[in-house]
Amino acid sequence: MKTIRLIFLTIMISILVSCNGKQVMDSGLETPGSKGVFYEVNYKDNTVYLFGSIHIGVPKLYPLHEKIDAAYNSSEYLVVEMDINDLKPEEMIAQISEIGVYNDGTTIRDHISTELYDELISTIKDFSLQEEGVIIFKPWLVSDMLESLILEKAGYDLELGIDQYFLKKAAIEKKEIISLETIEDQLGHYTILTPESQEKALHSTLFEQEENHEKIAELMEMWIAGDINRLAELRSLEEEESEDFKAYYEALTVDRDLKMTAKIEEFLKNGQYETYFVVVGALHLVGENSIVDL
Repeated sequence: MKTIRLIFLTIMISILVSCNGKQVMDSGLETPGSKGVFYEVNYKDNTVYLFGSIHIGVPKLYPLHEKIDAAYNSSEYLVVEMDINDLKPEEMIAQISEIGVYNDGTTIRDHISTELYDELISTIKDFSLQEEGVIIFKPWLVSDMLESLILEKAGYDLELGIDQYFLKKAAIEKKEIISLETIEDQLGHYTILTPESQEKALHSTLFEQEENHEKIAELMEMWIAGDINRLAELRSLEEEESEDFKAYYEALTVDRDLKMTAKIEEFLKNGQYETYFVVVGALHLVGENSIVDL
């Protein structure tokens, strides 16, 4: 369960039969630079580059392979899941208030075990956070907030994520940025999780930090090497997961991939002789029912 959640921190309908999609690089290339997950799709005179992102980063992710930067430079548009740099704070606050805050007079203390609550309070003190400012939030939100802080403390940086790398370049170059999703799309799937599954996620965040860091480090090594097959294995879900988590996973992956594929198909079919550089989470581009598969 936690592996899937970490990967989508640390990212449809069928592409027309007449489209030609090819992996731009394979893991055997010796040219320096991270290879990532990188595809080129052509339809008539339109081109879409699909690049799989890791949402958090470390310096060793760079430089990127020269073919990746060349493809970006040749594109008229940068397409991302969501342009977080253009997100209005009031929109984020409104969405969080609706789905991530207890509005019934209770706090997180009333919904998780005493052991977990004590560990939570101990952890937030390490980050100089006030108890009253955290306990109003539901476990899924607290888990994600703390995950970001814990990863930052471990040396990972959101500013070094692949999305930010291209968003910053596009802002400087005044390249048009297109978002595939809204804040509601990004956060809405959390409402599927039961209180039990949310508590399990928070428990993992607090008590399995070392294991989680090892998984992220392994993910980054796969991504740097362009190991598509091993990355695709991470998209699989364990059978023993709860029914609500399976529904959550379906919404997080398959449902979003269907919607993003439909929009990407529109880029290919618009007949404008244009090139789009699309950056989405790496696992949206590998395995069965991914954007590339569809």
